Amino acid sequence: IIYNAYMMRINGNITKERSHNFVKQNGNTFKNVKIKGYFRFSIFIPNSAWFLRAFRRKLRFKFLLAGCIVLFLLYGVIFASIIENIEDQHQFSERPISPFCTIYPVKKQNIPPKPKIIKILVWTHMPNKHLSNEYMLGCPQKNCRFVAESDALLSKLGAKFISPVDKFKLNLKLLQRANAVVFHALSREFKIGAIPPIRPYWQKWLFTTVEAPRYDFHKHAKYAKWNHLINLTVTVRSDASKQLRYGYYKMLENEKIFKLPSYSNRTLPIAWVASHCTTESRREQFVRKLKEHIPVDSYGRCGTITCPENCFDHIENNYKFYLALENSDCPDYITEKSWKNSFSRNLIPIVRGSLNGYARYLPPGSFIHTDSFPSIKHLADYLWKVFNNQTLYESYFKWKDRYEVVTRNIYSDACTICTLLHDTWDVKQSWEIDGWWSPHQCKNNHTDFLS
Repeated sequence: IIYNAYMMRINGNITKERSHNFVKQNGNTFKNVKIKGYFRFSIFIPNSAWFLRAFRRKLRFKFLLAGCIVLFLLYGVIFASIIENIEDQHQFSERPISPFCTIYPVKKQNIPPKPKIIKILVWTHMPNKHLSNEYMLGCPQKNCRFVAESDALLSKLGAKFISPVDKFKLNLKLLQRANAVVFHALSREFKIGAIPPIRPYWQKWLFTTVEAPRYDFHKHAKYAKWNHLINLTVTVRSDASKQLRYGYYKMLENEKIFKLPSYSNRTLPIAWVASHCTTESRREQFVRKLKEHIPVDSYGRCGTITCPENCFDHIENNYKFYLALENSDCPDYITEKSWKNSFSRNLIPIVRGSLNGYARYLPPGSFIHTDSFPSIKHLADYLWKVFNNQTLYESYFKWKDRYEVVTRNIYSDACTICTLLHDTWDVKQSWEIDGWWSPHQCKNNHTDFLS
């Protein structure tokens, strides 16, 4: 009633006195209304067209201002959401993606804060002891710490015997403390599928090795149990989360004239050092066939010649070529045989495997590849040609005027893992290990030694 009277009043349809009567005449609906209060309210309604116009302008302005504020806030929320999605997509697109790797979109608010020091637990046995805190000192990223393995921790505590239950509890404590857990590809624990029983939220599981996949290991391994449990991979493969390389070459800041090795003092053609005598690449059969056309001196466990105390010093001073043959011919698997045993010793490496792979990683004009020849006989003829031609021989060292080789050191593994964990803390991904780390990618039936 008051509202209707008020509206009629401001529209100029009735006078002030008639609006009072309108309210009084509406019977029972107005019984509980305090008339005095209404009249107190009504005296503030002036009878003026100017007030009506001003009131409407002010009302329109307030509504317009409120609408602008609401639209501005809504636009801000939508724009922030779009930017966040773009950043997330850009973040994922910068990283190379393997078909065996699945990357999941994750909102930033669901990512826990990255700790200042990332704690790493080595869950499986490691063939080397290069994953420890002492090797972190030489790393560019030092904010990682390897928590003690259970066996090492027990020796520090002086425990002579511990029950399986207590050891299990100790492992659980280490697991709960760790931000990342490292598994070695060729460890017994990984082979039998000994999966840790607990996994804290956002704990990264990392798969690593510097070796190539092996048929004899893979056919008995339960790699399928680890599918989509591993978040990061650190191996020699180029499509791993982070690639481990035995060496690389880089351009010199200033070109120099490389001092060539003595041509006349190196009177022997080819040296070969090997400790694995039966390999998946069948390199031993290749060497036997090559020996039919050119002398090859074999050192090590598989050879007939005892290596002197400084074996590679002796080889460097007396030989022109080195057989840098891998025990597995797998993608991206180029070991110290080329980098350290050949290039660092100024020997010309003879390599076998993927020609494109070697051309991708080794310095140009630095090696001789078996696939460049139709047969072993043609290869041996060319090696004799280089051996007897000083100009041709020295041409294989011209690259050293412009480039230098950097070989893998003992800090590499720990540094690589620490840097990767910091760089990918905000990434959620998983790997199909069984398919990705398969020896079927390797050549295990070379027949180039048959011709």
